[in-house]
Amino acid sequence: MPESEKGLYIANAWKALVTETARKQLESDGWSVDGNWLNSKSIAPLHKVILAAPAYFDGAVMVFPKDYPKSRVFSYLIYPDEMVGWDYKSKTYKLEKQETFIPLLEQTSILSESKFTLDLVASVYGNVINPDQDITYLPVEFNQISKIKMETKQNVEKPVRVLWNHMWRSDKGFKEALLLIDQLSSNYPKAEFCVARDNLWGNNPDTKNLQINTAPILVKLRQKNNVFFRENFGFKRALEYWQFLTTFDVGFSVSYQEGFGLSMLEQSSAGIACVMPPRESYPEIHKGGLITENVGDGIAALIEDVKLREGISQSCQENARRFNAEDWAKIIITKIG
Repeated sequence: MPESEKGLYIANAWKALVTETARKQLESDGWSVDGNWLNSKSIAPLHKVILAAPAYFDGAVMVFPKDYPKSRVFSYLIYPDEMVGWDYKSKTYKLEKQETFIPLLEQTSILSESKFTLDLVASVYGNVINPDQDITYLPVEFNQISKIKMETKQNVEKPVRVLWNHMWRSDKGFKEALLLIDQLSSNYPKAEFCVARDNLWGNNPDTKNLQINTAPILVKLRQKNNVFFRENFGFKRALEYWQFLTTFDVGFSVSYQEGFGLSMLEQSSAGIACVMPPRESYPEIHKGGLITENVGDGIAALIEDVKLREGISQSCQENARRFNAEDWAKIIITKIG
């Protein structure tokens, strides 16, 4: 494609879902990269390629291919709950077609963050969606995070440190995570436990109920000597966040809704031994982690067994390398070029 035609617009993707390194890689190949959540630029016909993630939240851009006849438009599946609906009471997908998204899904080639997400969307929309489909995963700043890990001096005398690092939402299993930490912090008083993204509740419909239901356990945990809370770092403090990750030994998730699992891959890149349930995209994406029905028992095993912990740490890091940001950008270029 001529340099003058290398204008890429990524609609409805946060900076963390594209990553600084991936953007620089695209730019080094001659692409200009814009996006409503990347640099607050508006979508326009001058963008020769458009990656459009179907979404409603945070003022998402609605992309209809007929409005951009001179652009190559792709559907970019990265929010499964937006495309098929999410029931906050039952913590399951509604499996409902979103009529607004049908023109995009029907008329454009499909790129998906995971096979799980693609299969889920296909099961709901059936023959409506375009048969030209591919898995492109998402990028992770593996090289930068693992480099910081290598440069960090390890203190062998420190206690085992366990991290939970998600938004405080019901679909991320917030209450379940707190209950696990309460139990494990009592069983392992010499270990340290951290609840990250302090008070980052989001604006889901059930947020108020979740705040009420978790208030007692939060009060209890904040009084424990081996449980700590840490504020959200935000995109502008990425380096500080990566350094923070390197101080932990074990990370876990009990999410009910996870189309890719970026946070756990960032932890894996930092050499954290990760424990996850066998649901959603975890078995597909996180092959190096400890996948188990009983996440609490998995965490306990890693706290107690240093050799097991070191082995899972290494396999997590090796798996995370597959999603390195530079490689993702090169793959995207081959799809859109």
